[in-house]
Amino acid sequence: MLTGLLGGYTTFSSMQLDALKLTQTKQKMLALFYLLLSIIAGLMAAFFGAWLIN
Repeated sequence: MLTGLLGGYTTFSSMQLDALKLTQTKQKMLALFYLLLSIIAGLMAAFFGAWLIN
């Protein structure tokens, strides 16, 4: 549980840093697409994992 919790923080931080780098290079639409796609894919994976358990 602890590894999963801490791993989630580092993954989230990396995602935010990547998006920030994209906005600093004037690629704001790509940064927005990256963030939205990452969040949607993560939620879909979580729902799929929960579905597999049932």
